[in-house]
Parts: sequence; C-alpha cells; structure tokens
Amino acid sequence: MVRPIASGTTRGRSVEPGAEVPKLAVEIFYYGVATPISIPIIGSDRAAAESYFERLKRDVIAAQQHSQRQLLIRPFDRTQEAQVVQPWEIQRVLLVDHPQTSEAADEVPVTSPQPPAADNRAAAVQDRPPRLHSPIPRGRTKRLALAGLSVALVVGLSAVLIDAADGEGPAGPVAVSPTQSTEQSTEPSGLPPLPATAKAPNEQLLATISALSTLATRDPDVVGPEADQVLARLQQVQMLEGGPRRSAAVVANASVGVAVAAGEFDADVGQQVQEVLDNVARPPRLIDLVQLVGADPVAIGPGGPGLLDPLVALDHQVPADQTAASAATLLETVTSGTENGQLSEAFQTAAVATLQDLADPAAYLALQDLLADVERDPSSIGPAGHHVLGSLRDIAQLPVFPQGNLASELLGLVLQEGQVTTVFRDAAIPVLVPLVR
Repeated sequence: MVRPIASGTTRGRSVEPGAEVPKLAVEIFYYGVATPISIPIIGSDRAAAESYFERLKRDVIAAQQHSQRQLLIRPFDRTQEAQVVQPWEIQRVLLVDHPQTSEAADEVPVTSPQPPAADNRAAAVQDRPPRLHSPIPRGRTKRLALAGLSVALVVGLSAVLIDAADGEGPAGPVAVSPTQSTEQSTEPSGLPPLPATAKAPNEQLLATISALSTLATRDPDVVGPEADQVLARLQQVQMLEGGPRRSAAVVANASVGVAVAAGEFDADVGQQVQEVLDNVARPPRLIDLVQLVGADPVAIGPGGPGLLDPLVALDHQVPADQTAASAATLLETVTSGTENGQLSEAFQTAAVATLQDLADPAAYLALQDLLADVERDPSSIGPAGHHVLGSLRDIAQLPVFPQGNLASELLGLVLQEGQVTTVFRDAAIPVLVPLVR
C-alpha cells in the first residue's frame, strides 16, 4: 500500500524550490522502504524540535504496543498537513541534524514489512538513547485542525493514548554497526532481531525468552553465568499482568543492568533484553504508573513508598489547572531520586515520558481555548451542544483519571453522525485525544 505523503513532508529530504532549508528534520523509516519520509523542522529552536520528536515517537510506540490499525502523524506546524499511516510499517523515527536535500523525490515501491536484517541488529541497538537523567525540554504543542479523521483512528487513539517514550534515539540517517569490520563474523553474536510478528510488549517478551533460552543453551560462555537467572526473571514477568507485571519488569531490568556491570551477562544481549523490558514496563496512562508503583513500592528503590501518595493525588485529586505544575514537581522528584540512588534507573525510564506529558500545559491550554470559543457561541457545537458544553466544563476541572475517562466518552459522542458540526468536530478531536492520559 502506498502511503499518502502530506504537504510539508518529503521523501528523500527534498524541499520546494526557494524554500528555507531546514536545519532539523524528523525522519520516519518504514520496513522495506529505503528512503524515509522527512518532516522538516523549519524556523524553530532545538527544544521545540525535540519536543515534537519525542511526542511523535511516543505516539508511534503507543500505536504499535496497542495494535492500532492506523495512526495520525501530526505535523510540526500549521503549514503542514496530517497523514494517516499504518503503525506496524514504521521501523524507526529519527531526529536528524542538518538534513541533506535533493531534487529527486521519486516514489519508492513499498513492500510488505520485513524484520531488520541480522547484521543490522547492532546498529538498531546503537540507536537507542541513553538512560535519561534529566527531562527533555518540551515546547508548546500546536493545535491542529484535523479534517477527515476516520472514526476507527480516533476511537483507537482515545482508548489508549501514551506519551511514554522509548525507541530510536536522535541520530543521523545512517547508523553504522559497531560489529562491521574488514573481518565479519560468520554468525552474529547476541540475540536475533525481534520477529516482525512480535508487535505487542507481551509478544516481544515471549520472543526474547525463547531467543535467550536458545542462545544460552547453544553458547552459554558468550551469554554469561547469569543467563539462567535472567531467564527466570523474564519468565516471572511473563506470568504476571497489569501493575505487578510492570513492577516485575522494572525489577528485572535493574537486575540485568547489575549483571552486565559485574561482567556476568553479555552487554549486547543485556541491552536488547532491557529494551524489551522497557516496553513491558511503560504505562499507557498515569493510572498504570500508579499501579506499577503500588504493586511493590520498595521494588523501584528506597524512594518508592514516598512516591505513591503524590502519584495517586495527581491522578485522582489534583484539579486540571494544577496538573502541569504537580506533574513537573513529580518529574523532578523522579529525576533527582534516580540521580541520588533513591529510585532505579529502570523505573525512571518507565515513568519519565508519562510525567513529561502531564507536565506540559499545552493540552490544558488547548482545552481552555476550545472551551472559550464555544462559550462565546454554543450554537457552533451542533445539536448536542448543551451536553458537549457541560462535558467540556467538567473536563476543564477534573483530575487526570476522571478527566481522561470523560474526554474519551465525549470523543465517542463527537464522532456520532448528526451530534456536532463538522467544524466543531475537527476542532475538538485534537484537543480531546491528548487528554486521555
């Protein structure tokens, strides 16, 4: 299937004649397609570019983890158009410095998604960003008018909206494998790439358990003496569900890091295992982070018990106009706690993206703008105007969890034919979707 290329995006990083050459671009690579789609970042500072990049990564990861059939790629600014893609065709997303431009923008035939080649495994691992020790700067999110958004897409997004991030790190368009040399090994070390069929975190975990078991049996000296212990921890994670599973994934992740540091587990294999555990631990919504900590507060570090009550309060008690400030305080607590050894690095990786998203006031400000518009002219909403207006007023005051639930319900109403005007629907969808968090 050939994907629609939106205005303002390019293949092969080509630009319009006479247009400003972008200093940064976000590139989206697809399985089976050599040339990425490039979204130019023009006229903005790096903080804004990184904020957009992190948000896009989290959207892609969330869609892949939850088996969404479609994903809306939101543009960087109003001059660009949104486009709908199939999440499982996306291989990686990169933020590129000084993207090269070319006059040729030929269409590249799209083939069925294929897993990355074995000799590219190390390059894919190298793209992974380092463990975070400070929050990534976030810019004010721009509101978009998203005309023609399909019902299936929005319902998928409203059901599970993440802004928790892991994935490919900022890098150039070509990553060089550290295993490449003049003398290539006939058999690659480490685990094989995850199969293309391993979409959800549970599937990735099962594939990793199988691959590690095979490798440990075939070549135990390469994997290291801790292989059996790591396998046992992975199997324990696999048997659990919900908050206890995420908690166990954080604990297993930390133990793998200790084994690698002690030289008792292969570093490359360890990093691959940790990537999968990151995906398993990542919470779709704040309530999932609360349940992760609540399952075993001490497991995430000595500071875990003191973190539970503030997280519960943020999710269920803090009013909407104070959410960003409270989340920013919690984000700083997690960051400093990790640096001081009070919280595990694996927990920080699981928690930081959710807290970053909540600390960004953009979603709340966009809601206030929409509410002000319809307060001035309630008739612009349509036949269900009275109900919609009441819901928007409530959403603007509620804490994160009930706010997200009501926003999801309102999305369902907005998508029904004849309930609201097309203009209001196009304005409301991009405001309501980010509130389901």
